[in-house]
Amino acid sequence: MRLLLTYFEKLLLNYRFYHWSRIRLEKHQSRRIRKLLKIVKKKSSYYRSMNKGADKLSYDDLPVIDKADMMSGFNRINTEKLDRDDLIKYKIDQEKKSRFDLYKGKYSIGLSSGTSGNKGLTVLSKEEIRLYNALLWARNGVPKGVRAYRVLFALRTNNPAFMETGSLGIDLFYVDYTHPADKLVTLINEKKLNILAGPPSLLLILSEHNQKIGHQIDTLVSISAKLFYLTYNMFYHIVPSIIIDGDKNMITEDWPVLLS
Repeated sequence: MRLLLTYFEKLLLNYRFYHWSRIRLEKHQSRRIRKLLKIVKKKSSYYRSMNKGADKLSYDDLPVIDKADMMSGFNRINTEKLDRDDLIKYKIDQEKKSRFDLYKGKYSIGLSSGTSGNKGLTVLSKEEIRLYNALLWARNGVPKGVRAYRVLFALRTNNPAFMETGSLGIDLFYVDYTHPADKLVTLINEKKLNILAGPPSLLLILSEHNQKIGHQIDTLVSISAKLFYLTYNMFYHIVPSIIIDGDKNMITEDWPVLLS
């Protein structure tokens, strides 16, 4: 039943995106934002403190916050009364044990590596995990001719939310991107991985070993930053088609929009 719901959400997302007009999409977004604002006004002490005299929050009431602001105010911002330090401790402990359990059996916890100077927490409920995976499935940007999704997923830390993509026919092989390139190339060849996702620095290193990859790579995914043209050109003989963001040579920025 869970898989059927996810499949339905995928179809719904694609139908709205490809068939609705811009005006209709914008109206839909406005309705969802208003609904979200009602929730955070009620459940988040951080947002409840804004515009106290009004029954409702408006989008204009919301401040622009960065990752540092979000982390410093995490306990007041989140709507589930979760404690920032408890979540960080739990996530670090899970990484040491190479485990990816849900926090209290309810929440998927992600913790960024902090390469920008600030670690960032992400929290997804079970329902949000399902919807998130529907989004990955629906809007992945991989060329339609690619039938098998066998993904090298190289990040510094993993997240249990990503693991559920396996039920959608996506074989996701998570590795720590600090592993030696030769080991990654061996994994790519042994598992016949056809989609390589990782930070541009790693993809650049893999591109220098491209002659050792014995099969076609269908798509490159640059996580968190644009991929240098050099990397693309060095992979070109084994990557037949990358048409992402309307530019054949530019690769995506973000895994959450999965390969698009």
